[in-house]
Amino acid sequence: MIDALDRSRTASASGWHGLLDRLRQGSELAALLEHPSDPQMRAELEKLMLMTLSQGYPMIFHSDPDHPDLVPFLNATFNSMGPNPDNVYLISAIRGEGVYRLHGNRGSVHFCVVTIGASAGTGRGIWMEDSPGACVGQTDLDAIECGPDGSFEILISRERPDGYRGNWLALDPRADHLLVRQVSYDWDNEEDAFVALDRVDKPIGLPFMTKEKIEDNMRLIGNFVLNGAKYWLDFMNTLRNEAPRNTLKITHNWDSGGLGSQVYIDGFWEIAEDEALLIETELPETARYWNFQLADALFCGIDLTNRQSSINGKQAHVDEDGKFRAVISARDPGIANWLDTGGFPQGCVVGRWLEASSSPTPAMRKVKRAELDALLPAGTPRVTPDERQAAMRRRRAAVQRHRRW
Repeated sequence: MIDALDRSRTASASGWHGLLDRLRQGSELAALLEHPSDPQMRAELEKLMLMTLSQGYPMIFHSDPDHPDLVPFLNATFNSMGPNPDNVYLISAIRGEGVYRLHGNRGSVHFCVVTIGASAGTGRGIWMEDSPGACVGQTDLDAIECGPDGSFEILISRERPDGYRGNWLALDPRADHLLVRQVSYDWDNEEDAFVALDRVDKPIGLPFMTKEKIEDNMRLIGNFVLNGAKYWLDFMNTLRNEAPRNTLKITHNWDSGGLGSQVYIDGFWEIAEDEALLIETELPETARYWNFQLADALFCGIDLTNRQSSINGKQAHVDEDGKFRAVISARDPGIANWLDTGGFPQGCVVGRWLEASSSPTPAMRKVKRAELDALLPAGTPRVTPDERQAAMRRRRAAVQRHRRW
């Protein structure tokens, strides 16, 4: 029986065995780690690949550009690619020549943005063939006409139909995916938007999935896992090497699909158990939204369900001098603005200023944990262990209120 299975595998260059053979190439990605022989880091890499394999199935097997479906992309569970913890991301494949209807209800999330992407490969979808490519279309649900009850409808097509007066978004011929970002500021009270996507120039009815189509989808899943992992490992390598560790810099946009109206802040951090990082920054006079978050050395978001690994402008305490200060550390320092490393010794800090009147560059410095009391303002809010547990239980409940599946 084993011999028969082995012969079958040798004869097959596609399908399930082809996918397994392709995924085995993922071991080569360990060379991109800072410490390739570290067994913990290699295990983290394997976990990342398993996550993206799960993430890719609904994107590739369930969402078809002719029969689109907005499926979960990034969230508290699928936390690869350093997703914004305040966001729920939904994605669907589309075609640049299609005509689509995006409709639903605005909900009460802080804002909801729709972007259209064009991957840099053969147009099969994000990371299916090559790099993620550029944003080629964007609209904000607050910039369109919605009904009194929050209902909306957007026509997405190459040309605006004659006489059509409703909401319309131009569809670039290079487009191959549509991404919806729902951004919450008040996790406890804001309700998700409802969004649905249809292709209206094709009849409903997903064709039977042939053997050849299944095998091609298997190939695409392998590409999605390996190309995506390599892209972000390369990103983290660059981040580690282009600037001193434990410093922050401004990045005005990311080629990987960042919002054009958003200024990003990033830096690579590394601390020991008895150390902490103190972030200090002026705040823009006005900003639609801002936050800070932590990711690990593979650019996976640090567990936002069970760890306070992010703080946004609604959740943050701002000091009397108008500055935002936060502490990054492995152990709870007993202050409100704590960013929990989740036990990781190194990783990435990401911050965002959206539609802000200015873009301050935060300062970040490494200190001993024992020095924090002397460095923080006297009015810094303190948090007891019981208060932290209560806050984390509220956080867990809030995460579970928003769509992940």
